[in-house]
Amino acid sequence: MRGLRPILCTIFMVSPAMVSTLAAPAAPAPTIRAVFETGSEQEYEASLRTEITQARNGSAPEASLVEHAATVRLLVESAEADGSLKLLARITKLKLAWKAPRASAEFSADAENEPDKKPAADMETAEGELAALGRAIMVSSITMTIGPSGEVREISGLEQVLESLKNIHQIDERAVGFFTPLRFGQFLAPMIDAAGARDRPVVPGETWTREEEPTVLRPLGKITPTTTYTMRDSGPHRATIEGATSFDFQRDPGADPSVPTLTIGANTTTTSLTWDTARNRLVSRERTQDLSTTWTLGDITIEQTQHSVSRLALRAP
Repeated sequence: MRGLRPILCTIFMVSPAMVSTLAAPAAPAPTIRAVFETGSEQEYEASLRTEITQARNGSAPEASLVEHAATVRLLVESAEADGSLKLLARITKLKLAWKAPRASAEFSADAENEPDKKPAADMETAEGELAALGRAIMVSSITMTIGPSGEVREISGLEQVLESLKNIHQIDERAVGFFTPLRFGQFLAPMIDAAGARDRPVVPGETWTREEEPTVLRPLGKITPTTTYTMRDSGPHRATIEGATSFDFQRDPGADPSVPTLTIGANTTTTSLTWDTARNRLVSRERTQDLSTTWTLGDITIEQTQHSVSRLALRAP
């Protein structure tokens, strides 16, 4: 027994440094915060690409493509102590593309080219209609009012864009992309509310569910997306938020029998956000969607598939 004592003492010998390490409290988890200062500016690259194919009664499918890419400059006009904000957004660069079986068009501009002073477009062509829409977007001065909890309360400044939609015939309203008040607010909301993670500590594995703004299909009904998010810790000063979305279609109870019916088929919609917990801002957000739907009216059936990718990424200073 006497010979075992040195061995036992060696095995259970703990240095003061080790005791200090074991007793040290764990560092507090970082928190997802969105911090804005009056007069500060940020620039984000925003893009949306949507590919749609549809086939009527089993015929050969027709494909269309709509693309939007914009540089959005955000100025914080006011940041109040309660968290409410007033933001001014300007589009400094823009690219639009429209491709359909019977028409195609492209448009590009940047703020230095003074798009509001270009000659009027020929509104008899798809190219002219898209150019008129693009110029209306470029000259818009968009004001966003944000509530204390990060909710978008009001957006103004896109009236000229909405007016230009009244004069399109060669292209359709999909060409406007995220440049309507509702969609613009939805597109930029993650940089403010972090998809519901704002003011949450970064606890890997934590989940929460959010019902998003429904898409109203008058007079058919509405589609309501619901997304379940999961928090991930992706390294020093970085948190990743991943989401999976499901869709629920609710037909309007008063819909006329002559209105088509809609069936939602296969759906894979995922979202990924990266947040900088040191600089307190969104680094990037990407959503990918693959969605199949069937539209039926009498003996007419249209099978439609949609693949879309939307991105919002902070530009390096």
